[in-house]
Amino acid sequence: MYSIHDYFRMFLAVSILLFTFLIAQTQESNNRKELSSLVSDFDGLTVSYLSHSPNLSIAKGPNYIVEALDYNIGIFQDDGSFVSVETLNNFFSGVYSGNPDQCKVIYHPQLNRYFLLALGDQYYLIAFTETNDPTGNWIKFKSDASLNDGNSSNLHPEEPDIGFNDNYLLITSNQYTSSNAFVYGKIRAFRFSDLLQGNYSDYTDFWDLQNADGTIVHSFRAAQHRSSSTDAYLVNTNNLGGDFITLWKLYEDGNQNLQIQRAASFTVEAY
Repeated sequence: MYSIHDYFRMFLAVSILLFTFLIAQTQESNNRKELSSLVSDFDGLTVSYLSHSPNLSIAKGPNYIVEALDYNIGIFQDDGSFVSVETLNNFFSGVYSGNPDQCKVIYHPQLNRYFLLALGDQYYLIAFTETNDPTGNWIKFKSDASLNDGNSSNLHPEEPDIGFNDNYLLITSNQYTSSNAFVYGKIRAFRFSDLLQGNYSDYTDFWDLQNADGTIVHSFRAAQHRSSSTDAYLVNTNNLGGDFITLWKLYEDGNQNLQIQRAASFTVEAY
């Protein structure tokens, strides 16, 4: 025979199980609702040229989405409502008179600003917002990518990328000759404390680095560190194909000078 205490314990156990089940069902329902709110779509910008794959980049801030596509920059509200579109030519007209292309855009959650990169001849064309509102003012400047720590290389950039950590904005590109022969991959690091004060001439360059097998680095891709990080990481592949990816680490030494080291090489499926 079961005592009153046994029945009470069984009732309590069943109640806990039922309560746990109801919580799980409620959480699952909420997750489905949240996922449903995330899985929505809307038309972005229209591809300008059908002769090549579109060069697309998207950044999401608290209230706006910024899309960079080929030679245009579009701004949308969170719900997909169209706000504006502007050509890169017009956007950078105050600092560059040519035809910018290969645009990339990111959002830095710690600084609450959008950062945008495009290429024009031998220049990196860089812009960033004053606030988290991309419909407001953008600060723009150009930086000569043909210079390596101030010395001319007579090379121009292609295939850019942009990333960041707590302290640095990272710009990467592949450097080519005037006859479009690849020479090496390059990194340019701007300290945010300089950029936000209008100092665009101080930066650190790294170029002509080698993978573990002695091949020249091609196509650095910089991480976007969403959580706090004083180190920065990049990866690259081999432009002639291979079966590895190289991981690089950027860090400040004891004198706050930026250094780079090849951190690891990972074997992957052949590409």
